[in-house]
Amino acid sequence: MCIRDRYNLATVTGSDGQTDSDDATTAYACYALVIDKTAAGAYTEDHEWTITKSVSPTPQNQFAGLGVDFTWTIVVVESIDEYGFGVSGDITVQNPAPMEMVVSLADVLSDGTPGSIGTCTNGAVYAGGTLTIPANTTTVCGYTAGPGGRTADLNTATATLNMIDFVATDPIEWTPTVLDASVTIDDDQKPDGFPTTISDGATFTYGDSYTCSSNVADYAGDGTYQHSEDNTATLATDDGLTESSTATEVVNCYAPVIDKTADGTYDERHEWDV
Repeated sequence: MCIRDRYNLATVTGSDGQTDSDDATTAYACYALVIDKTAAGAYTEDHEWTITKSVSPTPQNQFAGLGVDFTWTIVVVESIDEYGFGVSGDITVQNPAPMEMVVSLADVLSDGTPGSIGTCTNGAVYAGGTLTIPANTTTVCGYTAGPGGRTADLNTATATLNMIDFVATDPIEWTPTVLDASVTIDDDQKPDGFPTTISDGATFTYGDSYTCSSNVADYAGDGTYQHSEDNTATLATDDGLTESSTATEVVNCYAPVIDKTADGTYDERHEWDV
């Protein structure tokens, strides 16, 4: 708003050179709108996890009474999916004039996504891109926008009065709703440090061994037996989802197969008298 005084003087001059004058002053007020806005970005950040258990080397072969070494490996992979992007906020427009004000109002993100302006407060009406504000009134209009990602970093509202643009901007601060930011990893054999909670993908390894039996009875028949050892690793998310992976170590144990035969011989001498 601006207020101006305007002074005006009128003078009349007669043929004999006499003059007379009078002055007057008028005041006028000019009004413009005042605009402001807010912008808040929100989205969902979903952490997805996979787990893989393996063992190496397998299978293995060994003789009775001897051992083999092997290594268990747990690989946890994290991937992040972002979705559900939205920007919302308020556009505040003040009409300081003692008469109704009609303006064009638009909202847009810096990536070109338009904002959808909703209802406005204090008797103001927004329809078809036009905002009508009662005299001496400040109105707040809510808006929403649905961009495809987080590429927008600024939100701009423009109110146009008599072909004059009044602009308000606000940086978009993106705030995620985070799902399953961490997981708990456990293992059947409970190596040192397990169970453990991680917030990034990781690889865990630990050694193990097995000794083939020295019990001869275990090799009865064909001189061999097979040891099979399953081991499962699991992960659990914050919301109770679980996933598991199992690996199997196979050890073939061998012992000699022995058999024998036995034949006896002797001389039988017959002697005779006559």
